[in-house]
Amino acid sequence: MKSLIVAVVAMACAALCALAACNTATPPPSTAADFTEGMRAYEQQDYATALREFRPLAEQGDANAQYRLGHMYSQGQGVHQDFRQAAVWFTKAAERGNVVSQLSLGRLYLSGISDEVIPRDFLKAAEWFRKAAAKGHWLAQHMLGLMYEVGSGVPQDPILAYAWYNLAATQGNDGVRKARQDLTKRMTDEQITIAQQFSGKLHEWIVAGGDGPPPRLVSYAKEKQNLRVWGTGSGFLVDQNLQDAWIVTNEHVVGDCDRVTIYWDGISHSAEVEDMDEYLDLALLKAPSKVGEEAATFSQSRRVGRGAGVVAAGYPLQGQMSVEELTVTYGEVNNLVGPKGDRKRLQFQASIQGGNSGGPLLDYAGNVIGVVASKFNPVINVDPSKGTHEIVIDSTQNVNFAIKGGMVRGFLDNNAGVEYDRRPSKEDLTGERLAELAETFTVPIWCWRGDAP
Repeated sequence: MKSLIVAVVAMACAALCALAACNTATPPPSTAADFTEGMRAYEQQDYATALREFRPLAEQGDANAQYRLGHMYSQGQGVHQDFRQAAVWFTKAAERGNVVSQLSLGRLYLSGISDEVIPRDFLKAAEWFRKAAAKGHWLAQHMLGLMYEVGSGVPQDPILAYAWYNLAATQGNDGVRKARQDLTKRMTDEQITIAQQFSGKLHEWIVAGGDGPPPRLVSYAKEKQNLRVWGTGSGFLVDQNLQDAWIVTNEHVVGDCDRVTIYWDGISHSAEVEDMDEYLDLALLKAPSKVGEEAATFSQSRRVGRGAGVVAAGYPLQGQMSVEELTVTYGEVNNLVGPKGDRKRLQFQASIQGGNSGGPLLDYAGNVIGVVASKFNPVINVDPSKGTHEIVIDSTQNVNFAIKGGMVRGFLDNNAGVEYDRRPSKEDLTGERLAELAETFTVPIWCWRGDAP
């Protein structure tokens, strides 16, 4: 599936490059002459003249000129190649309804340039492809169908994938027809019938302008096409067989979700919540097995000492950072109790961010000694006699809490059929080896809800 994304990204790049030679909308009459001069110069590869014509129009808000300027920055035509500037001008044009700019932004976020320039962001890619698809563009419809097929940026859903493929295929592209045909091999007859009917509703909506909310697939469980990301977290594999895998995370990560997805090697899979314990803030998920990977092991000892070295692993800031890149940070245990003397938790010092919740806390032997649960939130101390507010921040940096490994093991012991391994924590591993080990069993988790903003 991952190679399928790469292949279609390449196809999108080629198609968008072909589109660059045509004007997608008529410019305002007052600027048409200047735009035409710019296009004539561009076609003759006189990029300096084209820039002189396009830039003033783009700064005045002409969407076509903004797209052209963005394209020239992305290709390095007459300017130094600058993808940040390209994204700026594409965004301006896309927000004015320029469909090719919407496609260009979707492509940039789908493929990514680098974490420093344009990081890969499947959520933003899906958002821009959806806008262009609503205006009837076959390539955006194809890309959106692909994202629903593999579950990148949207919940994995073969019915919605087929519906968008079907719309794109009616515009005569053989590649989309093949994608649709391949997808039907993994669908039931009932799913295909529902998808075909819903494709007709989407077509009517698009013909009417594609404005406002899209039609709802009310006959399909939980109206999956209307789900949006509510939150993200992390989890880790504790057991699996040839079919199913069991993953531990926090209850607060998945407790209020309409749907939960996890990612194996960048591909989305639905996960079922098998058990939750709000008191412990733990949850157990069941998902398709990850063949060839070993589950995490717990430390044989139920005790951990103050000052012990720890490693926090997880997928923070998902959507801003790639879901394919695990983040590991290093620190130590500070205290053996949590807030207000909570003995179910321990306190540790290591840098964590939003999305780390539910990830494993490891010792230097690579064994699980806890589940990352929360970080300290500074409070405002009020002195009524002085009428002042003192905000304490510096003294609580990197103060975090994890549910102790013994509590996690007790939670798993109550779930028949789940078997986890324990081993002694004797040998310290290198930082590189710890990161490699954590990456084999730590997974990103996305929570989807129908009422998410």
